[in-house]
Amino acid sequence: MTEPLPSDTILVDAESERRAHPGWDSGGGGLVSTIIDYARFAQMILNSGELDGERYLSSAAFKEMTTDHIGPSSGVDRDYLYFPGDDFGFGYGFAVRTDPGIAKPPPPGSIGELQCDSGSGTYFGVDPKLDMIYILMEQTQNERGRIRVAFKEAGL
Repeated sequence: MTEPLPSDTILVDAESERRAHPGWDSGGGGLVSTIIDYARFAQMILNSGELDGERYLSSAAFKEMTTDHIGPSSGVDRDYLYFPGDDFGFGYGFAVRTDPGIAKPPPPGSIGELQCDSGSGTYFGVDPKLDMIYILMEQTQNERGRIRVAFKEAGL
């Protein structure tokens, strides 16, 4: 397993805390996976809930997961603190790109793109219009924003 950079004190401290309490229950924190498993999961999402001829998500569940549930009527402000950006809403488990956003030029990607990232930096997305998945596995809190932008600009 990749260890955080020594200079990335947020992750170094978090990892020390996690190791001191191995029985800690967390719904999504501390998950460990491989890039192959992430790729298969992302491919299943790109295939609308199907992988290798098996359906893992019903069409109804997939639609709910990938539909923005915090649109303008939700009261959630999409200001400078809003993550992942003003051009995204949220479904169940995924950020959902709803419009081009106010950035000039707009960030790469398509309306309907889905993405999810972890507190430690792992980042993946599914862009159905481009028929593409992308995965970045990193262990950094301090540098993930800069790296994620460069990664996406390089690939799209």
